[in-house]
Amino acid sequence: MNRASDRASDRASDQASGQAKSIRCSPTPGGRRRILSLSIGLGLLASACDRGEEGVAAETTADIEWREAETADGTWRVGWRPLAEPIPTLDPFAVEVRVSDPRGDLPPEGTTILVDATMPHHGHGMNVVPRILRQGDAWIAEGMLLHMPGRWEFVVDVVREHESERAQWTLMLDR
Repeated sequence: MNRASDRASDRASDQASGQAKSIRCSPTPGGRRRILSLSIGLGLLASACDRGEEGVAAETTADIEWREAETADGTWRVGWRPLAEPIPTLDPFAVEVRVSDPRGDLPPEGTTILVDATMPHHGHGMNVVPRILRQGDAWIAEGMLLHMPGRWEFVVDVVREHESERAQWTLMLDR
């Protein structure tokens, strides 16, 4: 038999016996350079993947503009912004939400919010329920996921005691 068939026979007998062999491999100096070059190349490729459209780096939160909507009866102003732009399709993202009355005063203690997004013309919403976290004067809705491009309607329900008031806006999500 030749060496390849001997190795195949050894692997077959090891698998049949349920035993695995440990093989130690030390790269040669040339192999180490190739591994280092490959690692650097993959690192550069990964950093390029965190770019927005047209090769521009994704914006930091401080650079992202706040958008505003008012609840239907005008009791609350809801400011919102994604924590990274552009909002992705098929990847989880987070939205920061702030609520105030028309004078700019914060809502009373115990006020909570619910955040959701739907595609009314398709008859469905998100396939996930975001987790809402309170952070100081704002809330963070984590785990938002828009699973297809198109027109999405975002809603924020401001819940205080036994009342719920809704702010709503439309977002066009491109591919």
